[in-house]
Amino acid sequence: MKAAVYAGTRNLYSDMVTAAKSLAVNSSVDVIWFLIEDPRFPERLPDYVRCLDVSEQIWFNKNGINVYRLWTWMVLMRAVLPKIFPEYDRILSLDVDTIVNHSIDELWDLDMTDYYLAGVHEPIKSKPDGIYINAGVMMVNLEKFREDKMDDRVIVSLNKDRYRFPDQDCLNLLCKGHILSLPSIYNSNNYTEETEDPKIYHFATDRKYTSKPIVQHYKKLEWNDVRSLP
Repeated sequence: MKAAVYAGTRNLYSDMVTAAKSLAVNSSVDVIWFLIEDPRFPERLPDYVRCLDVSEQIWFNKNGINVYRLWTWMVLMRAVLPKIFPEYDRILSLDVDTIVNHSIDELWDLDMTDYYLAGVHEPIKSKPDGIYINAGVMMVNLEKFREDKMDDRVIVSLNKDRYRFPDQDCLNLLCKGHILSLPSIYNSNNYTEETEDPKIYHFATDRKYTSKPIVQHYKKLEWNDVRSLP
């Protein structure tokens, strides 16, 4: 089962749809999940795109220590994917400001036996004793998180320790030594190494990214153009 997930507040729903269309075009993903804060999504989606209302989540205080400034409680949902999806062994987590522009099916075939996460490192934050990855694109080994009870450790830390980049900093710290580094073609942004013709564009910090031609291309696609609907 090739599963992927996006999470976002109401103002990001439109961006999630665009990002998901790009993923559906450029992969054979079986199911795409939207973690949302409403009982229903405001538009019709194909059967393989499913919504999960996490507004009643039990792991974090919505006014907690890592909910401040730009960060809402929704960003913390990426840190509890092993709890949210007990039926999966792994899942691809993507930010809503990403565009997949080439096939990425190989990501679901990664050998992650000894790794909790796979992602693209940020050179400035990475150290000799361990890489620091950008959480905008992560393959998450849900099975290993659960087996090692790392999911519980992450929840405890995010409720106790304040982080500048909440889930990203916490996951990098606690999973250090068990993170698989991927080429920057899988997460091309201002923090990762420059690359040509990336498979995944990540428009981190670019507030005007929705006007870019590549984003507009996928935004204008109808779901029937992405994959034939039954």
